[in-house]
Amino acid sequence: MWRIEDILRATGGELVCGGTQKTFAGVGIDSRSISKDELFVAIAGANHDAHRFVGAVQKAGGQGFVVEKAKVAGLGIDVSGKNAPLVVAVDDSTLALGALAAFHRRRLKAKVLGITGSNGKTTTKEMAAAVLARHFAVHKNTGNLNNHIGVPLTLLGLGPEHDWAVVEMGMNHPGEIRYLTGLAAPDAGLVTNVGPGHLEGVGSIEGVAAAKQELFDAMKGGLAILNADDPRVAAMAGVFGKKGEVYYFGVNSPAHMKAQNLCHTPYGTSFTLLWEGKSAKVSLAAAGVHMVTDAAAAACAGVLAGLSLAEAAAGLGDFAPLGGRQKVLFLEGDVLLVDDTYNANPASMKSAISTLVSLSGQGRAVAVLGDMLEMGEAAQQAHYDVGAFAAGQGVNLLLAAGSHAADLAAGALDAGMKPEAVMAGDKAQIEEKLLAAVAPKDRVLIKGSRGMAMETLVRAVCNNLKPESGKDSF
Repeated sequence: MWRIEDILRATGGELVCGGTQKTFAGVGIDSRSISKDELFVAIAGANHDAHRFVGAVQKAGGQGFVVEKAKVAGLGIDVSGKNAPLVVAVDDSTLALGALAAFHRRRLKAKVLGITGSNGKTTTKEMAAAVLARHFAVHKNTGNLNNHIGVPLTLLGLGPEHDWAVVEMGMNHPGEIRYLTGLAAPDAGLVTNVGPGHLEGVGSIEGVAAAKQELFDAMKGGLAILNADDPRVAAMAGVFGKKGEVYYFGVNSPAHMKAQNLCHTPYGTSFTLLWEGKSAKVSLAAAGVHMVTDAAAAACAGVLAGLSLAEAAAGLGDFAPLGGRQKVLFLEGDVLLVDDTYNANPASMKSAISTLVSLSGQGRAVAVLGDMLEMGEAAQQAHYDVGAFAAGQGVNLLLAAGSHAADLAAGALDAGMKPEAVMAGDKAQIEEKLLAAVAPKDRVLIKGSRGMAMETLVRAVCNNLKPESGKDSF
């Protein structure tokens, strides 16, 4: 429960009215769904200002509000009567939301695993939650609520029944991971990898590494779980080693938690995990080496939390990929569709292309690629390089959509793909070509940044080729 003194202590705000004893069962920011017994924090965002809805929330029964001082006069509620609702005024309501979350996290018993990285954050979060759930009561981000709003909401969802919270942290500018780490106070921190994503906000791959390292800069101790296969991540041990313990996971390098003997099929990946002389076999409902790396990371976190290696392996067997993150769909005509439309950067593009080619079998490898956004000045070269990589990996048909489609196509053509195997255009043109070109036994990858909404092409293919009877997608 939230008492008035808790709210004032957490936020450092000023009590405007509603000084009678009130308690609240939770904290919310959505005026459409907040319940009568929750405290409403009016977030003033770039596009929407929730202060406009305070009056409506009060009329619906709301009795508690955290608002910005400069906007108290325009709330549209009576703050003078004896039945006035609780109103606490703060300088910045977004920072107040974070302060409430930090206060709440520290008053509960749950330990926190903080996860960041350029690729695989959400997948690793889901895998780690599945592993830890074998033995603990686990809370986690919903979807990818991983920013300065999503992480506080995740922490505010913690209850006394939870043993662990698995908290994904994203960023698009320096300082964001440091801020989120300060809120979550992780007992263990995990970095999946460092790649050229969000270059527009951080400037360079070195800037990305520095931003991810903020997790360990801000942690006061505990455990660091690092990718031994990524030199930039492995180097973060030097920052953290003096104040906590460091453990490594990996596939190709020596590591505390190592995955080996990988076997890829259209139905998933099997491999063996090694930890301190013990081994356990894993059947993972996901394709690609990067998925195995994420699984090794999750298993490492689970074992360090107290699970046996066998329990961690069993937990990975419970994992199911989220939609848009290399979700494999089996369609009519033995067509396999890899839906990887959630987001994209150069590293994840290349990883997905490699996975596609490994699954191609008797059919063609068809890559349908959209723009990678937030690449800044590196965009043209990055798209060219991905096109060249696709050609070098043996992609049979490349369809590119977006403002950098020509750069993707140029890279593929310069690397040796035949002109008839490459097409650049807008999404409508690419959809028409794709539906006409897909043939039995083809393996099709559809991928692009979130802003490209490439999932519309997934729906178009699925409407044209229905899911194959008797085969479950994963």
